[in-house]
Amino acid sequence: MHYVVPGDTVKSNAYSSVLRADKHRARRAAKRDIKKTLFLTLQKSFMN
Repeated sequence: MHYVVPGDTVKSNAYSSVLRADKHRARRAAKRDIKKTLFLTLQKSFMN
């Protein structure tokens, strides 16, 4: 059974799914940055 929450529209659902994808992308980018930074830091410490 499908019910509609007051104030909930198809538009807001679409918007939240876009936001969710955006958050996911941001999280992935952040993880990648952290890994890159860690890797560079480790590289430097091994070279010294």
